[in-house]
Amino acid sequence: MSRHCALWSREIHVLRLFACTLIPPGSHAVKSPSDAQVAERLSEGLRLVRLDIRLLFRLALFLFEWIALFLYAKPFSRLSESRRVAYYYCWHGSRLPPKRALLRILETFCFVYYYSDPEVAQSIGYDEAEPLAAVDKDTPHGILEMPSRDITEEVDVCVIGSGAGGAVVAAELAERGHRVLVVEEGPYFSIPDFKDNTVSINQKIYRDAGFVTTYGRPPILLPVGCCVGGTTVINSGTCYRTPDTLISAWNTDGLTGVTPESLLPYFERVEKRLGVAPVAPDVFGENNRTILKGIEALGMTGVALVRNAPGCQGSGHCIYGCLSGAKQSMERSYLPAAFAAGARLYAQCKVTKIVRRGDRIVEIKGDFYRAKGVKAGVSLTVRAKLFIVACGTLHTPVLLDRNRLARESGQLGRNLSLHPAAKTVALFDREIGGIAGVPQGLGIEELHDEGLLFEGVFLPPSALSASLLLPRERHKEIMEAYKRLAVFGFLVSDTSRGRVVTLPTGGPLVLYSMNKKDTTTFVKGLSLCSRISFAAGAKKVFLTVHGLPELNHVGDVDRLSQRRVHPMDLEVAAFHPLGTARMGADPKHSVIDPQLRVHDLANLYIADGSIFPSSLGVNPQESIMAFATRLAAHLHSEIL
Repeated sequence: MSRHCALWSREIHVLRLFACTLIPPGSHAVKSPSDAQVAERLSEGLRLVRLDIRLLFRLALFLFEWIALFLYAKPFSRLSESRRVAYYYCWHGSRLPPKRALLRILETFCFVYYYSDPEVAQSIGYDEAEPLAAVDKDTPHGILEMPSRDITEEVDVCVIGSGAGGAVVAAELAERGHRVLVVEEGPYFSIPDFKDNTVSINQKIYRDAGFVTTYGRPPILLPVGCCVGGTTVINSGTCYRTPDTLISAWNTDGLTGVTPESLLPYFERVEKRLGVAPVAPDVFGENNRTILKGIEALGMTGVALVRNAPGCQGSGHCIYGCLSGAKQSMERSYLPAAFAAGARLYAQCKVTKIVRRGDRIVEIKGDFYRAKGVKAGVSLTVRAKLFIVACGTLHTPVLLDRNRLARESGQLGRNLSLHPAAKTVALFDREIGGIAGVPQGLGIEELHDEGLLFEGVFLPPSALSASLLLPRERHKEIMEAYKRLAVFGFLVSDTSRGRVVTLPTGGPLVLYSMNKKDTTTFVKGLSLCSRISFAAGAKKVFLTVHGLPELNHVGDVDRLSQRRVHPMDLEVAAFHPLGTARMGADPKHSVIDPQLRVHDLANLYIADGSIFPSSLGVNPQESIMAFATRLAAHLHSEIL
């Protein structure tokens, strides 16, 4: 095994045969999986994902190779081409969820790596967008160079994490005259770095190259960022305030002082700083316009979503970093403001130790990394008056748990909500060109009380290919019709709850299973998306439901509505993990108090999505920012 690869040479050979079986020759593609070096690139890319994901992939490949012995007395790699295809279909059509899940691991990785090849993507109608803004590649002055020796810093406030919570509280406190240091695990990237094939970008700015996955029924893909700016760099820019009814419910449950009226100034402050406004008509895009026709044909109301992207150019590249610099992710907005006010930031430094004395935190320690998994051999110690943890819903509980902090209530890592999501892909008899324009520009809000929020979406071929559950020939045919596809999606305000457990390796293990109620709501969302697509003129609709991957006409939607669907029949993604360090008035049932302070510690606060007591039912970035703004105001006036 090469040090640059995660697989043995024999495994690469088996994987190469699998990829060529999975992706047959087509009329448009200029490369075969072998020509695109899918197996070799995938083996290199696996090095960047977590150990448990690598082991699962290798297990799936091993079983796919050797279970063939029971059918053909030969492993998969020694079968003829026709028998390899027949054997693939034995797995693809299996009624056993574990068998399907193992196959989906192999399929997903192969599709992503094949359709991320620039020549393959271009052959089906996808052109890589060019950077639309001239930006200096130099690192901003506030981001400090990696030291050549161990270093100690003393400041007023140390913020761990630079996403929607950490960046905001850092800027707000620095602008009030406090000495602030931000410590971020990921590297810094600017606009030129976003110009690359989608797999390369995933490897740069997503945690585990975009393959963070939950364990449960079903497994759920949970992409999160790992870079300066956090997940705000790779989200779609959609901004929602926390619903008033939800805030009022929290207040009734004991979070006195957390009211719609008290939070309004903080929402308004965030929206003003980020230039939050509805999507402009000139970048609405044909995908959104097509779906809007279907919405209106059903007598519903489609709305232009509100985003933090003034001057958006509609490059369709949001989830891989904004190429125009219009999206006000944290490295483009709050962090430059923090640096201008004197704050500083160390990137590529992972905090591992939080030192406690009595009821106070006295210092934190971290290690610098030259690349993912490669230590630089130098460390950082930070002493401060206040410490704010903003590592995100998955990693904040792990950091605290590893340091035996915030455990008294037993709630740390629990209460996880995910906002499960899916989409339908619709085939039209005309060109849509869905990648042009704002991908998440259109929404339906009138079913929010029923737990459903509909939002537009469109994806490059690499990501879109992984969401089609079609047989191999049909899959290739639909991918070659890429320019005639339209996509629409939804999110479920979940009542299911999961938890984050700390692995022996120090990372998070995310456990989550969808309950019956959320599964029913999920199927309702798929049904309505399908009806909207047919009303818009779609000829076919493709679902993320095993056993029912394709609908031929609107009458087929009834088959879905009447179908008894198990969670393991569904392909699910999620984008908004929340709740693992929930706030509350009672220390016995919450991790932090209404002012976001860890209950039993005098100077440790949390400012990220882990603070919320329940699912928000909307995109959470503005809520995280508003609560971080509120925290900064409290710390400045009452504590510092």
